[in-house]
Amino acid sequence: MSIEEAVPEHSLLSPSGSSTWLRCAGSIEAQQDMPNTSSIFAAEGSVAHELASWALINSDDPCARLDEVWVHDSFEVEIDMEMVEYVRGYIKYCKLLTHNYDPEDVALAVEKRVFTTIDECHGTADYMAYIYSVKTLHVVDLKYGKGVTVRAANNTQLLIYGWGAALQALKFTGFMPESMTLHIYQPRLGNYDTVTYTRAEFEPLIAEIERRALLALQPNAPRNAGEKQCQWCRAKVECPEFNNHVNSTIYEEFPIAVIEADNALGTDLANALSKVDMAKAWIKAVEAAAFERLESGREVDGYKLVRGRGSRQWVCPAEDLKPLLRERKLLVREITKVEMLSVAQLEKKFGKKKFAEKFGDLVINKEGKPALAIETDKRVEYQPSDQFEKLN
Repeated sequence: MSIEEAVPEHSLLSPSGSSTWLRCAGSIEAQQDMPNTSSIFAAEGSVAHELASWALINSDDPCARLDEVWVHDSFEVEIDMEMVEYVRGYIKYCKLLTHNYDPEDVALAVEKRVFTTIDECHGTADYMAYIYSVKTLHVVDLKYGKGVTVRAANNTQLLIYGWGAALQALKFTGFMPESMTLHIYQPRLGNYDTVTYTRAEFEPLIAEIERRALLALQPNAPRNAGEKQCQWCRAKVECPEFNNHVNSTIYEEFPIAVIEADNALGTDLANALSKVDMAKAWIKAVEAAAFERLESGREVDGYKLVRGRGSRQWVCPAEDLKPLLRERKLLVREITKVEMLSVAQLEKKFGKKKFAEKFGDLVINKEGKPALAIETDKRVEYQPSDQFEKLN
């Protein structure tokens, strides 16, 4: 058994960005001179990955790093009990994949860089396990975010990792894997998704990725607008294809949906709903570009920046105010209040297990309000009649 660690390196055709460049070959050239931006949420996810890889490589408990503050992309992220528990669950999940096999029959890789047949297409996989006796490859991706549910089926990021790992298996064993199982571990959404491909199924998928990757490397590669490829593309605000696509959606499809929304299956309304996220992304991108332009001193015809509503604050931190308050014969309790932490805040502070032991009997689960979702969503469908049954 071997566990290898590699330092991540930037890839022009990055696996994490494959949903963009595979669907829109021209996106690589369009984004070439645009800087990547980060956020506290991305930094939090990166720290969770770093904590998981540290614990796996060192066979240690992530709790050993509890309360430490790690810095990623200039953001400070505290390792709290919530992160520790989620990472513990991920580690347990990974280890269970090979639990029934002899350690000598398994090759493991943690945060391992994998390479494909295309030099510009490589990346770092979170966790991989190859079982020699059954020629089976497992590729696991930890998704710490909770904004978008990620699926394993047709997940091109994981397929690229699997592509590189399969080439490694071929190099060292002389055989390609007979099956490849892709795993998404997204604990904050309770999403643990898997899909298994036989060799006959994954080889055509990889061949198609290779074909599109080569196209994306060509000068003046064609652009193709759409919801998935445009969602994270940094060039969308100035992309004529994306703008035309959104304009046609707003000015052509939405009015039709409103007029014919009462048809039997709501087909026109459904068609319009499928474009809503893309329209929102376009609106946000346009607003961000206008703000950036005005902030840099350039003009946007008919628009300007103004000061938002200001706020008042104390001249010094609360602790430093205490002696000043005593001088004015004011008691701290007269101008402060103590509030109970929310359920979520307490659970994050104590961790799920300890929280359940101490406060479990004091918590009730309130049902969430109805929300729109695509038909393939795994949640149970809401029945409007339920609300009337409760009244009887």
